[in-house]
Amino acid sequence: MILSKVSRCACSAALAAAMLAGCRGPQQAGSIPAVGGGASQNVRTALPIPGQSWIDQSAKTEDLFYVADPNNGFIRVYSLLRHKLVGLLYQTNEPNGVCVDKAGDVFVPGFNGGSIYEYGHGLKRPKAKLIPAALQSMSCSVDPSTGNLAVTTFEGSSGNAGNVAVYQQALGTPAIYSDPAIFEYFFCGYDTNGNLFVDGLAPSSAGGGFVFAELPKGSTTFTNITLNQAISKPGQVQWDGKHIAIGDQTTTNIYRFAISGSAGTLQGTTALTGATTVNDFWIHGTNVLVANAYSVSSVAYADVLFYRYPAGGTIRFVTANGKYAIAGLGVSLYIR
Repeated sequence: MILSKVSRCACSAALAAAMLAGCRGPQQAGSIPAVGGGASQNVRTALPIPGQSWIDQSAKTEDLFYVADPNNGFIRVYSLLRHKLVGLLYQTNEPNGVCVDKAGDVFVPGFNGGSIYEYGHGLKRPKAKLIPAALQSMSCSVDPSTGNLAVTTFEGSSGNAGNVAVYQQALGTPAIYSDPAIFEYFFCGYDTNGNLFVDGLAPSSAGGGFVFAELPKGSTTFTNITLNQAISKPGQVQWDGKHIAIGDQTTTNIYRFAISGSAGTLQGTTALTGATTVNDFWIHGTNVLVANAYSVSSVAYADVLFYRYPAGGTIRFVTANGKYAIAGLGVSLYIR
């Protein structure tokens, strides 16, 4: 299991009511354009999914949330309103993170091989595949100001440090960015101005502790940020419309920070009472969806918990996920 390594980053769900400028048109059914890198950009390849993906027709006109399960190799799709399973999308490369653009398209990086798949809202077949920058894609986030897609790499090949790959308008060959202070990259999240925030762990030679950094819009260099709240294990990073929210998997808390230069000041804490291990979260207006992992008699289980945001407190709803892992989740709104 890779629950200690999983994540997803997301653009603000509140922005999903607007259409993404310059969206790519619909792709030919039953094929995936392999995007990224020279001549391969326009090559169409057979769908590499042996399982029988399915999705209910009602999903096309409903708000949905997507749950990535790397251990079983599929993405579970639920109705956001009804909390009902409406689809299963098979993806054989250990689907790991989930992020969503303003058009409702869902991006799912794979930890095994690193390819990133793009799914149209409520559709069962991927519409595109991005060629990865490395073999262990962890999480992703879409810049609401440009449509750029950022993907974190947990660790590079041959035990080298990971990095962040940024695909312009979620297409083509990515630009690669790295921070010498970070060895393993976990979560990332854009704010509304196109600044990218990431968390991870330092090299073992530097103690291997938590690191938080910002890649300002237009910059090629990370700024390391000191937080006045200790975080033990890197959690989700997401802009909530006012502050940067960062999770801590060891405390099941979400912390909200105001960022100024190289300093982050705590503005509040969302305590997720009843959660066990928070592997990911997604802020959706005044609610937050939480990917919760736990075990019963040494058997691993996972479910999605719903809380008020930023109030937190006790669980409002539970969507049972069963004997599965949850590596990431994200909300895709139906564009009416």
